[in-house]
Order: sequence, then structure tokens, then C-alpha cells
Amino acid sequence: MIKDYIKKQVYKHPTLVRMIINLLARCHNYCHHKIAELASILEGGFHPKHRITQYHKFFVDQVESDDSVLDVGCGIGLLSYKVAQKAKKVVGIDFSEKNINYARNHYQHSNLEFVLGDVTTYKFPGQFDKIILSNVLEHIDDRVNLLKVLRRISNTILFRVPMEDRDWLTVYKKECGLEYRLDITHRLEYRLETIEEELAAAGWKIDKHRVVWGEFWAILVKSDDQ
Repeated sequence: MIKDYIKKQVYKHPTLVRMIINLLARCHNYCHHKIAELASILEGGFHPKHRITQYHKFFVDQVESDDSVLDVGCGIGLLSYKVAQKAKKVVGIDFSEKNINYARNHYQHSNLEFVLGDVTTYKFPGQFDKIILSNVLEHIDDRVNLLKVLRRISNTILFRVPMEDRDWLTVYKKECGLEYRLDITHRLEYRLETIEEELAAAGWKIDKHRVVWGEFWAILVKSDDQ
């Protein structure tokens, strides 16, 4: 009875309801990140999404044994290492010295190289058969410029970005002006139309794609109009 009475009183005041939604949304975000942080301890330091989504497999499956591959924003190098076990040559590039040092110390293979640098200014000796761009683009301010630079390096991008419309609550949080991003360092999270606009502006098009686990996975090829 008391519970029902309190609910009725609260529901009469939209401002109070919004305050509660705000609080619960903050709690939801906090719990989401803390669960990931704690679960990573049980997963040997890796986010459990890597195992559950099997995202390494997607990239490995798209690579041929005679491919040269550039992994842009390679992070600590695990994906580069996985791909190097199949491809002819893999180069991982990242502008974080900490990440590159970790990668060099933990993931070594005869056909694998890690370089410290910015892919938009780094001078590669040649082109690559494929580029991996996995959960990188959403962190970049000038995304079209990055995509244009990559167009000069390869004809194919293996592509992955988070979707803004992965569930209704994400969109609702954004409508309410609340934090909705999976990572606060994301400059944006995508909808299909946003992806298509940025790719078209940079001279890329979608060859194949799927949306799973709230993410957009695709094979990109050069468009003919640039």
C-alpha cells in the first residue's frame, strides 16, 4: 500500500521522474563498465566480449594466406597476432607507445611487425592487400580524412564500428541528453546512414556487411567515383 502510494505521488511530478531516470541511467552506465572491468579479471585481463562475440574470427576468416595486412589502431596487438598466424605479413600500427611496447613484448611472430606512429602521416614502403579498422573510427575526429588516407594504402578494409541504435535504451539516453556511449572517448556511435555518408565522402563503399552484437561488421572496397 505504502509503495503504491509513493509511486502515485512520484508519477505526478515529471521533473522528479526525469531526475530518477537520470540517476538510474548513471547507475546503469556505471554497472555496465564495472561488470566489464571485473569480468576482465576472470578472463585473464581481456574483455569477455572478445570471447563471446568471436570478433577475432571475423577478421581472420577474411584474410588469405598470401595477404599483407595493416592493422590500424592495433592496441596491444592481440588481433594482429591472431591474423599473423594466417596471413603472409601483418603490420600493426598504433600511436600509443605503451600499447606498442606491450605488443612487441607479448605477441611475436616471424611475419609480424609493430610500429609506433600515426597512420595518416606514417610512410609505409608499399601497399597492403587488406586493412583492419576495428573499433577505431569512432575515436577519430577527422574520420573522412583517415578513410581517404587508407584509400591510398589498400583496396579493401575489414571494418567494425559500434552502432548507436544497438538498443532502445541507448537512443533514449541520447534523447534525454544523458551519457549513452559505450566509451566516453567515442566521438560518435553510428547509424547505417552515418556510416554510408562518411564512406561515400572518402571514396569507399560497402561490399558485404552484417549487424550483430550491436556492431556493424563489413568488408569495404573502393568506390568508382573517386
